[in-house]
Amino acid sequence: MRIIPLLALLFLASSVLAQEQSADERFPRVDSPTKEQESEAVGALKSAFKEKKRADLQMAAIRKYGAYADDAVVREVAKGVRSKDGGVKMTAIEALGWNSHKEALKQLHRLYRREKDLYKNSEMFAATLKAIGRHGQKKSLDVLGDRVFKGATPEVSKARIYGIGNIRHKESINMLMKGMRLTGTSPDARGARASEPRGMAYFHVALCVLSGEDFGAVSADWQRWWRKNKSKFKMSQDRPDIKAEFKTEWSKFWGEPY
Repeated sequence: MRIIPLLALLFLASSVLAQEQSADERFPRVDSPTKEQESEAVGALKSAFKEKKRADLQMAAIRKYGAYADDAVVREVAKGVRSKDGGVKMTAIEALGWNSHKEALKQLHRLYRREKDLYKNSEMFAATLKAIGRHGQKKSLDVLGDRVFKGATPEVSKARIYGIGNIRHKESINMLMKGMRLTGTSPDARGARASEPRGMAYFHVALCVLSGEDFGAVSADWQRWWRKNKSKFKMSQDRPDIKAEFKTEWSKFWGEPY
């Protein structure tokens, strides 16, 4: 393991934070790091976390190395998840979402189950759900469908719904159908009770991504289709061709091409 001197960390922080980067550039993924890369990453993260009052150094190290798919790297990044600094914590959560190592998803599940008050910070809660959904693993459905959609902010609802939509499994459609029934409705512009569930626009996009069908933003039409086709539906592991604006929406949310 290489210990990174403070001067090098300061240079890293200034160079990383000064750049305008997209999400995937901000967390460069290395799915099979070499021993040398693993040593560099762990050393940099350990050195940054020793600087307890320098959140900027910690965030810079996490952004540069946090998506290196290595068990030791994930353990270091997880220190950021436990940080009392909101910026460090948020950066660590996002990095674990981009990190393809199986331990990264375990850490995110652990965070969700450990911090019972996480939902009180809607931005942090949404980021956690998004990071979990980014992994696209069926085991995350229990988490993403937990305490489902009732009373959630639009930001949190979108992260839940799109997270479920990113998991290509038949059960994901089941969960979205259930969500549309449980989420309740919002008043329309005149104050009258609307007929569609809250977040129906998000359900619409996610269901199109999963099924390749499009029944519009009408819950009853989706439910009718699912009742007729549930038993014979086969989930493709490839995303279907959907309307251009939905591809754009999906790419914008996830920070990578549809």
